[in-house]
Amino acid sequence: MAENQPAYRAISDSVRRDIIERRLLPGDRLPVETELAEHFGVSRSTIREVLRDLTSQNLVETTRGATGGTFVVVPQPDAMARSLGVGITMLANSDTLSVAQMLEAREILEVPLARLATERASEAAVDEICAHCDVRLERRAEGRDLESNWGFHSLVAKAAGNPLLELMAEPVFHVLETRFSTIRGSNNFAQNIELQHQEIARRMKERDVDGCADAMREHLDFLRPYYRKFDARLSAER
Repeated sequence: MAENQPAYRAISDSVRRDIIERRLLPGDRLPVETELAEHFGVSRSTIREVLRDLTSQNLVETTRGATGGTFVVVPQPDAMARSLGVGITMLANSDTLSVAQMLEAREILEVPLARLATERASEAAVDEICAHCDVRLERRAEGRDLESNWGFHSLVAKAAGNPLLELMAEPVFHVLETRFSTIRGSNNFAQNIELQHQEIARRMKERDVDGCADAMREHLDFLRPYYRKFDARLSAER
């Protein structure tokens, strides 16, 4: 145990390693508190701290009843994306992670996602993306104030058919949208975004792999100076 490290943290780290290294598998039931306390040579109150720590990391969950107990969590993409999103948000809010770095990561993820979606997506998935773009463009033309643009990029990520890439991309979308949700561009800026989304969808519908990837890259290039300008305004308001 590291110097000055609480006992519960050292035990929590040990159990986490067992989960990561698959000595404990998803769905496995942990021993009851008294057995864990005896095994680690600590009190039951310390074991409760261990279980709270592991639960906060989405590594275990406790259920009640005759068949209850504490079990290793079966990974759920939504929960993992939320957890990763919290970490990225904290980095962004602490100025450890710059907007330029987030945009760089976004391009590294999204251009290949657009390419994969064009290659792999079912016709139904492509039709959903196209319909999403058409509805937003119509509503924007009517002057309606729309929710974030996150939905379009999430649909493209899902259509790519790689859950790991989708999991990695979602928190980045969410952090950028949340960070800039209070600052809006001009109507022309918003309209351009919808038109660019529609162009990406059109290239996807045509199964133009290179064209779709280029359209996504051009879209992100268009956004970059706006995000930097918005970020400067947010910094000035703090």
